[in-house]
Amino acid sequence: MLDKLYIQKLAEDKISELNAYLVDVAITASNKIIVEIDSFNNICINDCVTVSRFIESNLDRESEDFELEVSSPGLESPFKVFKQYQKAIGKEVSVLQKNGIKTEGKLLDANENEVQLEIERTEKNPETKKKYKITEQKKIPLAEVKQTKRIISFK
Repeated sequence: MLDKLYIQKLAEDKISELNAYLVDVAITASNKIIVEIDSFNNICINDCVTVSRFIESNLDRESEDFELEVSSPGLESPFKVFKQYQKAIGKEVSVLQKNGIKTEGKLLDANENEVQLEIERTEKNPETKKKYKITEQKKIPLAEVKQTKRIISFK
């Protein structure tokens, strides 16, 4: 059986040379190893190939056959590690809380305890019927966050 912790350590050893970080390691029942890596810069295909070759060279296909996939997390994938919050500061995100409340806004700050969003909403003046924007900041404790995703906009 493939050892997830061993594969995780192999990945971390190699990606530290690339100034990247490990997002996730998963092993399916059919021995497919899925490794997700990211960076504060950009992950390129060569980074994924480098990590893949390093992991594969340290595993023995003779004792156990496997399939290996190394990639960056998808643009709309939920955040899995805290460094993804740090990377997304200044970007639009969608935060789903455990109570079902969904909040969208610009990620202003993130620490181990909470995330801070800048939220814009439009309201209508009841007297003049003109619309105006209100900008407010909202802090959400990380303990209450179920899922956070980047919002991709082509505006």
